[in-house]
Amino acid sequence: MKIELGENRYGKAENRVVRITREQGRHHILDLNVSVQLSGDFAETHLTGSNTKVLPTDTQKNTVFAFAQKYPAMEPEAFGLKLCE
Repeated sequence: MKIELGENRYGKAENRVVRITREQGRHHILDLNVSVQLSGDFAETHLTGSNTKVLPTDTQKNTVFAFAQKYPAMEPEAFGLKLCE
C-alpha cells in the first residue's frame, strides 16, 4: 500500500483583538477575530518528527497581538495585509 502526503496547512484560529480609541465624549471599539493559516511543505515534520519548519501556534498568536499593538489604528483589511507581509 502506498501512502502519499497531501497538502499541509495548520494555524491558530480565533485570536481576538480589541482596540478601544477614546475620544472626547465618544469611544470607538474595533473588535477583530484573526485566524492565521500557514501552508507549505511539512513532509519532514510528518516523516521525521522534526519541527524545524513549523512556526508554533503561540508564536502566531503573539505575532498577531504584537502587530495590533504596533499598528493600532488600521482598518481590518489593512491590518490583514500588513500581517501577511
